[in-house]
Formats: sequence, structure tokens, C-alpha cells
Amino acid sequence: MRTSEHMVGGMDFSKLKVSQVMEQDVESFEADSGWLEMASVMTRRGFGSVPVIDKNDRLIGIVSEYDLLEVLLANHDPKSMTASEIMTEDPVCTTEDAAIADVMELAGIRVEGDRDIVGRA
Repeated sequence: MRTSEHMVGGMDFSKLKVSQVMEQDVESFEADSGWLEMASVMTRRGFGSVPVIDKNDRLIGIVSEYDLLEVLLANHDPKSMTASEIMTEDPVCTTEDAAIADVMELAGIRVEGDRDIVGRA
């Protein structure tokens, strides 16, 4: 069994839904949340990104580990940076019942046979 098959329990990849692979216990942040708070949670929980929500719990952005690193690489003071300053706004969203293959296509990712997943040029 290939590693990818093991990761999804031997299921047919083409039949996977977002709900089967998504993180269920997500921690979200508001726009005024600080860099250190987000970095701490992401490190402790093993998240590669976290959602940023408004006061009405609507998604307004996403902060990734790369966004956090960019702050350091640009020599900004992380203590003074907030989610609203570093987040990617208006992230592409989907539903739990969407097919993984459709989400990958939306993200510009393709799978060719046994090859690795690659982004489109």
C-alpha cells in the first residue's frame, strides 16, 4: 500500500470528501490577534494555518506559517503585528461535502498517476 493510500485508509481518492480529511477542532482568531498568540497556537497544535474571523464569526482571512515567517524575514517586530496586517484576505472556501478532487482543481493542483502532487505552472 502506498503512503497516500495508507493516509486515507485505503479509500479511493476520487471518492474522498473534504469532511474526511479536514481538521475538526480548529482554533480561530480575530483581526486584532497578535503574531505571538497565533504562532504559539499553530506550533502547539501543529496547524499550518489558522482562520481569521470577524465579530460575527465570518471568515475574513487566513494566516499561514509562511505569513508568520514573512514577518520575521522582513525584520518586522512580531510583537506589534496583528492578524489583519499579515493575513491573506478573502481565502477560497469550500464545503465539507465537496470532493477532494474538485478542491484540488480549484487550488490548481493535479495528480497524475503515481506521481507527486504538483502545482500548475
